[in-house]
Amino acid sequence: MAASNTKSAQYGTCVNRVSTDSKCGAASSVDATCLGSTFGNCCGSAGTCGSTPAFCYGRLGCQVKYGNCVPISTDGKCGAASSVGAMCLYSAFGDCCSKAGTCGTTSAACYLSQGCQATYGTCDAK
Repeated sequence: MAASNTKSAQYGTCVNRVSTDSKCGAASSVDATCLGSTFGNCCGSAGTCGSTPAFCYGRLGCQVKYGNCVPISTDGKCGAASSVGAMCLYSAFGDCCSKAGTCGTTSAACYLSQGCQATYGTCDAK
């Protein structure tokens, strides 16, 4: 049986089933959510839980009703520097998130040795 989070509501009890098989939303037989699952907190477009950009980006079909979705930067800011914790991948400013929290394509933004933030974009091992 799927784990569940029960919350009291003004007009009854709401039950959110947490995915135990990595499936979420319509792909799940119990309409499960990814929030709190061991597979990741994002529900991707194919109805599976994960934590990578393929699952978490709204533009790639992340299902907000069944997990967390992360916005893509619209102002060139990422991570903590962004008011919404935006990611750089697929942004108009570049796919890398620098140590300073700006999206870009330079070595300062993309190299791990320079502080690239892999959580909010792509990084090179340099």
